[in-house]
Amino acid sequence: MEKREERKTTMEYMEYLVSLLHREWAQSGRTEVEVMINLQDVPQIGQMIMEVAAKRQKQDGKEGMELERSMELSKEDYVFLRLMKKIKAERNMAKSRASNVPFHVGMDREEYLLFSMLLKRREA
Repeated sequence: MEKREERKTTMEYMEYLVSLLHREWAQSGRTEVEVMINLQDVPQIGQMIMEVAAKRQKQDGKEGMELERSMELSKEDYVFLRLMKKIKAERNMAKSRASNVPFHVGMDREEYLLFSMLLKRREA
């Protein structure tokens, strides 16, 4: 009985720590780069992010994934989510000002690295 209670307590601590990580990952860091994006590219960027997320869900469903790798993927998912929120917010402001005008999105280092990865996939 004692071991079961220990495991339950350990699981509660782990869940709490993961929830703290999720809150931390949901916050953007200091803006280091401004990227210009065309309005017509936003749907394609969103589609690429969805494709990456779908592939990750398949990976995540596999048994035996190491905790470290699972946490890395989870963090990247949060960074993608932050990035997409920023892009959509800037797109909405750009649409209200004028149509088909490129807009700037401020990105922190993590967001920029993942955005660069998306651009490389797009070019390939």
